[in-house]
Amino acid sequence: MKTLILILAVGLFFSCEENENLPQSKLTVVTSLESQTGISYSESIGNRNELKNKNGNSYVYHTKFASWLGEDSITEVTIIDGIVISRVYEHFKTNETNGRVEIIDSYSETTSNLGVHEKGAVPITIDALYSTCASDYLTVDVQNNTIIL
Repeated sequence: MKTLILILAVGLFFSCEENENLPQSKLTVVTSLESQTGISYSESIGNRNELKNKNGNSYVYHTKFASWLGEDSITEVTIIDGIVISRVYEHFKTNETNGRVEIIDSYSETTSNLGVHEKGAVPITIDALYSTCASDYLTVDVQNNTIIL
């Protein structure tokens, strides 16, 4: 299995009213805006599809959470043939006395119990992450918001 490293850097922030009450027909997915890295959503998903076609739909990705309080966590999600088969989570804390990193919580899930733990990243595919990004973060009411490209 090949490991794909995919960074979706969407640094888009909109100053908009809540759009949860608007009908979906009034919302537009903004796919041409560029992130801080200069890559648009459309380019990013195009790169993702190219990697998927080249390497197959099997990969591992990691998400990391870091706190200024000295606590970190990492979640590893494994996908085989487009299906999430496992999620592994570890929560770390730096020992204030000796400076060593200690695991304070962990779990491992497989297909039989995926998603039973609350902590950690949601066990979804990169394709699902792109879909969530488009529907939850790149939607705006174009009648009430000015978009400058």
